[in-house]
Amino acid sequence: MRRWILTLTITTMLAGSAVAQTAERPGGLSGNPAAGGAFARKECSTCHAVAKDGVSPRLGAPTFGEVARKYADYRLDWELEAIAKVGHYAMPPKTMTSTQIADVTAYIRSLDDGGERRKRGS
Repeated sequence: MRRWILTLTITTMLAGSAVAQTAERPGGLSGNPAAGGAFARKECSTCHAVAKDGVSPRLGAPTFGEVARKYADYRLDWELEAIAKVGHYAMPPKTMTSTQIADVTAYIRSLDDGGERRKRGS
C-alpha cells in the first residue's frame, strides 16, 4: 500500500511539473504556423505584407517580417490579444480567438530567422 501511495505521489508531482512547464512557456499556446499564415493572408493582407519581405499595401503598416524581428524577444501573443480587443495604433480591433492568436503568433515567429537576436548577442 505504501508503494502504491508513493508511486501515485511521484506520478502526480511529475504531471504537475509538466503542466507548469507548459503554462510557463513563452507565447502560451503553441500554434499552427500554416493555419496562422492562412488566417493572415485572409484577414491581414489588405494592409500588411504577410510574407517575410515585401511592401505592405497600406502605408505605414509593418510587414509581418518586420513584426517578427521587432517582437523577437517579446510576447507577441499579448500584442495580438490587445489588437483583438482594442486595436493597435491606427489599426482597428481584429476579432481573433485564442487559437487564432496562437496560430498567427506561430506564423509570425516562423518568419524570424533569429538574425536580430544574433546581432544583439543573445
